[in-house]
Amino acid sequence: MPLEVIGGYSRFHETIPVHWMNPGGNEIMSQMLRKLRRAEEGAVAVFAALGFFFLVVSTGAVIDVNAALKERARLQSALDGGLLAAMQEKIPRRGANESEQAYADRLSAFREQVEQFLRDHITHLMKGADGASNLEGAPTVTLTIDPENASMHAEASVKVRMPFTGSFFTEPVKIGAGAEARTGYGSIEVALVLDTTGSMWGSKIAELRGAAKEFIDIIHDNAQASNGQQTYKIAIVPFAQYVNIGTSFENAWWLSGDNHHPSWHGCVGSRIYPHNVKDGNYSIAKMVAVRNVSCPNAITPLTEVDDSGQVLLKARIDALSANGWTYIPAGLVWGWRALSHKAPFTQGATDQDVKEKNVRRIVILMTDGANTRSPTYPKHSGWNTTLANNLTTEVCDKIKATNPATGKRHADIITITFQVNNTTIKNLLKNCATMGSYDVGSGGLSSVFNNIAQQLVKLHLSM
Repeated sequence: MPLEVIGGYSRFHETIPVHWMNPGGNEIMSQMLRKLRRAEEGAVAVFAALGFFFLVVSTGAVIDVNAALKERARLQSALDGGLLAAMQEKIPRRGANESEQAYADRLSAFREQVEQFLRDHITHLMKGADGASNLEGAPTVTLTIDPENASMHAEASVKVRMPFTGSFFTEPVKIGAGAEARTGYGSIEVALVLDTTGSMWGSKIAELRGAAKEFIDIIHDNAQASNGQQTYKIAIVPFAQYVNIGTSFENAWWLSGDNHHPSWHGCVGSRIYPHNVKDGNYSIAKMVAVRNVSCPNAITPLTEVDDSGQVLLKARIDALSANGWTYIPAGLVWGWRALSHKAPFTQGATDQDVKEKNVRRIVILMTDGANTRSPTYPKHSGWNTTLANNLTTEVCDKIKATNPATGKRHADIITITFQVNNTTIKNLLKNCATMGSYDVGSGGLSSVFNNIAQQLVKLHLSM
């Protein structure tokens, strides 16, 4: 039965059989319509089946992708933890009289031992709560050891059965992860920002002296034990209402104010906002020397914690005295500046070294109370606690922000509140911290500084 299309519509050709047009042709038409309906119903069923198939496949694919991501996370966690545990065993160093071949054999045996440990560790940790595992065969682990840099790099892969496609295909999915561990950072630089206000007088300052000296001893002993693989530098930044940079900077180009006056003892106030919460830009806004104020002990610049450095740092801790009001932003910002390579203190690592040699900078802030003073520029004679708290938060945020030159934070922050009842400052400093915040009472400082020292000497996972 030929058709022709006119203007997008179809019409029957004029040569239509006559019997279709009479009453007897109705039955024929009905039969054809029933056949057409059955054909349409069949087509719908086919398309419905196809749609259901694709729905099942897409749902299964989502399930498998999520399962693969979960298994990879478990593999990464297992590899990270296993490599850290393996690093507790010191990487063999070549003995003074050891032949090259003997050392190579000993290093190879150590590598095989660690690889087997990692395989067992991954297999164990990738089991489910019920003890079942989706792994197909044993994990594959390849370990590279760098004795000179005291580091190990591991690549691991596992074959995992997927919950959906595993029902149709025999081949499991291969998932991989990598990790690198080293014995600490190339160098760790720490600023001890210590509250030496009047409220610290007596037993508090005595407890601080003892705890800080124990901290220095632990760092020193670890540096000695590492045979030069780890170096530490510590700066001491006492603060109260002001910070004392020392009188040796009297003629510095970046300093203005009372620095040439005979009664200037090294105290500095605040540059005008926002320079008071920044490191650098001294050509735009110079640091301001102030006199006739209560001045704490001078800052001790970054000092390597070798034998002589240990003696010097502990002597400076013993000399700490308590006097004055509390302005925390001054201590924080000068802790940051003490770690910086920019003037006035240039003992810190350069940005290039931080980036390429894995240097870590850490500010450790200890205070026994809330802000009691605020800036009046350049002095800190105000009583606006809210302003002082806001500036404390702003300095915290700037210190822990990413330095574009290194791709890392300017510094990490650890905070300690010591016999503090003010919940506002406790919460503020807790939020300030990036590596831990401690709130301790009388007799608790020694334990806290010990914990922090141990934290700094722990292994560093870098990848």
